Amino acid sequence: MGLKYFQEQIWHVSGSTLAFDAAILYETPVKGLRIGGSISNLGPDFGLQGRDLTRVSDIDGREDEYYNNDNVPIQLATEEYSLPLLFRFGAAYLLPFSEDYSLQFAANVNHPSNDKESLDLGAELMLWDMVFIRGGYQSLFIDYNANGFAVGGGLKYSFDNIATLTVDYAYTDWTILASTNRFTLGVEAAL
Repeated sequence: MGLKYFQEQIWHVSGSTLAFDAAILYETPVKGLRIGGSISNLGPDFGLQGRDLTRVSDIDGREDEYYNNDNVPIQLATEEYSLPLLFRFGAAYLLPFSEDYSLQFAANVNHPSNDKESLDLGAELMLWDMVFIRGGYQSLFIDYNANGFAVGGGLKYSFDNIATLTVDYAYTDWTILASTNRFTLGVEAAL
């Protein structure tokens, strides 16, 4: 489970809300097979407010007739909208060759409330229990998707079972938006 805070600000107009994520992972009786599901962005509607939505206007349009006041402050209304809910269901299968070498396959079905359903596929090769090579494809079966092919890798190093350091890199082709490079640094410590 997770709780997140969204905030958007455009000059003097802003809005914020909280959202909740929940997920479950099930280790099946089939050795190496796991299934899971999640829901993301469950929360109240989101809207914008601020002083830049206040304008001065001549409401009745009569200009100078009858000593008309043409400087009436008005407040522009913005609609509230719901956050995009995302339901995901996935499965992963780990094929171990030994304690230090394995190959894992994963598939993920996405059902967003604001777009079409899609499928993500991926694989990860683990070598020496410290080097990881990954590849996959996002948003299969969407004809207008901007993202697609992704490849990357990672390193994991443990310090005497006290702490584990991970470094990950991923490259994603975003077609018209060029490419994206992501770097992640992680530390896990035992207390």
